Amino acid sequence: MNTLHFILNDHEVTTNEHSATTVLDFVRRSAHLTGTKEGCREGDCGACTVLIGELQTLDGKPHVRYISANSCLLPLGEMHGKHIVTVEGVTLAAQSAENPTQPALNLVQQAMVDTGGTQCGFCTPGFIVSMTGYSLTAQNLTAEGMTQAIDGNVCRCTGYASIKRAIDRIIPAISGVEAQHNRIPTLVTKGLLPEYFSTIATRLLALQNRINTEVLLDGDELAHTHDFTIGGGTDLFVQKPEALLKSRVRLLGPPKVPIMPVHEEEGWCVMDARTPVAAFLASPLIKKHIPQMQYFLTLFASTPIRNRATLGGNINNASPIGDMTAILLALNTELTLLAANGTERTIELRNYYKGYKTLDRAKDELVETLRFKLSDRGTVFNYEKVSRRTYLDIASVNTALQLRLAGEIITEAHASAGGVAAIPLYLSKTAQYLVGKHLSTETFREAASIAVSETSPISDARGTADYKRLLLRQLFFAHALDLFPERVDARELLAME
Repeated sequence: MNTLHFILNDHEVTTNEHSATTVLDFVRRSAHLTGTKEGCREGDCGACTVLIGELQTLDGKPHVRYISANSCLLPLGEMHGKHIVTVEGVTLAAQSAENPTQPALNLVQQAMVDTGGTQCGFCTPGFIVSMTGYSLTAQNLTAEGMTQAIDGNVCRCTGYASIKRAIDRIIPAISGVEAQHNRIPTLVTKGLLPEYFSTIATRLLALQNRINTEVLLDGDELAHTHDFTIGGGTDLFVQKPEALLKSRVRLLGPPKVPIMPVHEEEGWCVMDARTPVAAFLASPLIKKHIPQMQYFLTLFASTPIRNRATLGGNINNASPIGDMTAILLALNTELTLLAANGTERTIELRNYYKGYKTLDRAKDELVETLRFKLSDRGTVFNYEKVSRRTYLDIASVNTALQLRLAGEIITEAHASAGGVAAIPLYLSKTAQYLVGKHLSTETFREAASIAVSETSPISDARGTADYKRLLLRQLFFAHALDLFPERVDARELLAME
């Protein structure tokens, strides 16, 4: 069993708890910090949100980068050498001689009180932490941005209008700090952070100089002798929390490499499999070549989940309705797998799925990298999804389409669909049909028909088989209308046969 060292709020902690213990269980049951609430334990409600601070270098100086995360899905072992912040850790130190033990509310907490942003209070700690995290990290501080940052926090009694009023108070009070390389001292001065935050970078540096920050294992220190490999853990901790605590686990953690986790190599976008979805979205390379991805992936889970869910974990989960998987299939992604003996092999993602939750991967293999060809001026891409809720929900049906064009002729095509088969489905017949075709209403009507013919949906809680076929057809039409509104006749396309 490994000894873990980290800073929890303002205190250094040493523990021998299992690496797969969730941070939620540790802070509530071992550290007795019960402000962090236990709600759904599935990453849906956000009541358990905490901040994770990781040491980095900025302008040659130690700097701490913070992200929000659901502590119910967060392995304690990955906190080795890091800073965990709970709602207790953002409260200011006592400031009153009359009540020397009574902590003072920070700027975010006070705004929530003043605007009636809290009622029963159960969800409030998660909102407080998420808004504090946004204030620490956002490149441009806006009320809209802070509202988006609480997309993983659910309130069932107060109503969001009062919480938005609190946001409208917070943003003007901290405007301008985003222009600073290190905004922590200013946020301390403005009363948004307690003073100890100013010391965390140097304290983490001293801590990491004393400890081993290599990949952690429980039980057997040899790679490939573990029972579970954990990337982000956002699905694994939902499905098998008890099994993880009884097993040897390997924690991959985020990429620790000298190159960017998403970078360009000879016209390819190359991604470390451990890259979180949020880092993929933030990549300048993705923003340049697929700028609409910023919208597409707001439909993927929530901010705390995107901060943790990894590209490799999403494709290895093999969910037939995975958002990221559908996108990567249509980008014609290739995988590099690494075996225990160091042998590498490359496989196309479309050939990776052999059956429901069955992968073309040996037990001792790990997905190391993913890559796809970067788009040029003649390439278009689109993603569509239907779910019961627009945000923070799994798809009933999703689909992605990538086309390369020479004028109005399609020279290359890749299409995917989710929720209509036992596996994430690459629509090979549809793609083959589209190559060489002229952009027209009839082309997309026929392509939609072929796409539906390739599927084998089942009826379940997300809809009947016939409903899913209809959804896929209509979503394929949406591809055409979104990408080529000037070349496709909407009335003709949508007219029922």
